[in-house]
Amino acid sequence: MGIPVAFFISNRERACQERGEINVKVFMSDDFPAYNKEWTKVMGEVQYTLLCTWHVDKNFRKNLTLVNETVEIKSQAYKCIRTLLQETSQEVVYELLPKAIQQLLNNENTKRFGQSSMF
Repeated sequence: MGIPVAFFISNRERACQERGEINVKVFMSDDFPAYNKEWTKVMGEVQYTLLCTWHVDKNFRKNLTLVNETVEIKSQAYKCIRTLLQETSQEVVYELLPKAIQQLLNNENTKRFGQSSMF
């Protein structure tokens, strides 16, 4: 779950700077690199930078063009990876991810999708 922390502190960069660094482990944003760059400049480094779910899903859908088959096959490939995105247990993701990738790679119609950089 994401909470817009900087918004609660201030809607002005200067006020955030005056409060000093906020030590966080994770920064979640969209795929526009300026947000992360500015956060780091004002608040300091973070351990992990994540894309929000909406942008991850958007990239999944964009990469479905790599599936060489019917809408049904594309839908199955999307469902395979969307299930991983919705899973909240880290252990389950670690168990399912290799299986999902292998499933995509073993089908000639979804092989390029499975090889794409989204994984």
